[in-house]
Amino acid sequence: MRFSVLGALVLTACASPRTSVGDAATVDRVRAFMATVARRITADGPAAWRGFFVDDSTFFMASEGRLVLPSSDAATRAIEQLQHVITHIELTWGDTIRIDPLAPDLAVIGAPYHEVRVDRDGHRVEEQGYFTGVAQRRADGWQLRDAHWSVETPPAAVP
Repeated sequence: MRFSVLGALVLTACASPRTSVGDAATVDRVRAFMATVARRITADGPAAWRGFFVDDSTFFMASEGRLVLPSSDAATRAIEQLQHVITHIELTWGDTIRIDPLAPDLAVIGAPYHEVRVDRDGHRVEEQGYFTGVAQRRADGWQLRDAHWSVETPPAAVP
């Protein structure tokens, strides 16, 4: 029997969601992790990011469709540079954080964000967009294995 991809998608979409107790616990833990990320980045500035990124070869970060940090080492160097430029960050997540547990120690995250950054010269930049990433629970807690930031830009003017 042949089964189309469209048919599989329709059946999957119509199926009732099954959330096990373990999945719900993972969602709660990842939601708490994301709240901690926002709180610590806001309180401690760019240096706090180092503790939230996995420190091994699995880490990478993309932004606006480009690979900006291909490794944990690149993230460490970038964070060190940001500490000399950014004096203040305020990071907040939107109300609709989506968390999709893949395993008890692994989850996909999607969240709208708003960030305010102030540089050494006092210039203030406000940015909002959408964040996606994979969080993994490791020996020292939850960390991001990878991350992608999509910045919301104003629509282009129509002539």
